[in-house]
Formats: sequence, structure tokens, C-alpha cells
Amino acid sequence: LRISQRCQMLQRYKLLPEERPRLQFLQALARLKQTDDFQLLVDVLHTAQRSIDRSNRKAAAPEFQWNQGASQFLEELLETIGEAEQMGRDLRKQIERQETPQVGGF
Repeated sequence: LRISQRCQMLQRYKLLPEERPRLQFLQALARLKQTDDFQLLVDVLHTAQRSIDRSNRKAAAPEFQWNQGASQFLEELLETIGEAEQMGRDLRKQIERQETPQVGGF
């Protein structure tokens, strides 16, 4: 997938539209993932998403729509967390390609 397709959460909420701050965010997120405290947070988010999905099986409107939105947000957030390293590497390569001048006319 292209980088822009993988950063859906950031795009949806118009967060970090500039490449360099987005790269810094993804790199920070990747570093945070290495800590036990952050892993605990991720586990809680997964549990919350499963709980919302279970309650949605019995929910009626408007609770169903609210739960679906919350679950979708958590899914996008967890996907961003899970793919932070790869998205950061891809974005760094993209930035480097844009900043590297073409050599010769070939």
C-alpha cells in the first residue's frame, strides 16, 4: 500500500499533513511501542475494541452507530500503532527521494 493509504487515521482527522512532522510522529510512536507501559495501553485499546464489538451485536440505533464509529477509530489507531515503523521507513524513503537531485539527464 502507498504511504498515504496507510496513514488513514492521520488523514481522516487532518493530523500532521506535512511530511517531516508526520515522520517524527511515526518514529516517536515506533519508539514508544518498545516500552512495557505503552504495550499495556495497546492491550487496553484492543480489549476496549473487542468489548465495543461484542456490545454492538445487541445494540440498536443510535448506540450501534456510535459504537461502530468508536470501533473504527480504535481500529485505525491500532493499525497506525502497529505499522508505525514501516510507515516511518516508507515516508523517510519518500522524503529522501524528493530531496535527492536527479543526476545527469538519463
